[in-house]
Amino acid sequence: MSGSFRNWIKVRFITGFFVTVPAIASAWLLYVFWDAIDTFFSPGYERMFGRRIPGLGFLTAVVLVLVMGTIATNVVFVFGFVTSEVVVETPAGKREMVTVFVPTNNLYLGDVIVLPRKDIITTGLTVEEGIRVILSAGTATPARLPRERL
Repeated sequence: MSGSFRNWIKVRFITGFFVTVPAIASAWLLYVFWDAIDTFFSPGYERMFGRRIPGLGFLTAVVLVLVMGTIATNVVFVFGFVTSEVVVETPAGKREMVTVFVPTNNLYLGDVIVLPRKDIITTGLTVEEGIRVILSAGTATPARLPRERL
């Protein structure tokens, strides 16, 4: 075998490996999740409808993921960085707002949201400490928040 052909095979094999393994692992985990949800809810659905309805476990899993996503995006407070303060003039009067950068991918990408100042909880963390919390996936979060700065 020539060196270039061997190199061609090696590159294609490695690329195929790193595409195939995560795809198969993801499919398997989705199957395990779906099967667990279906197994958990099937007895109740059978009592409710009098018979087994195919696909109801999958639909339940989809609804469960949708509900968790809704809760995660709308209810859970997240760490973010206040980037500026804004006064918005509305027909009801002036409102003090802040813009907050919420990192979604290792501080490089994220969302900028505008919130009322009263909805912000100041943690007392420095920028460096905040970055450490985000990069550590929350494991570097101090035991007590908000904390006072000396």
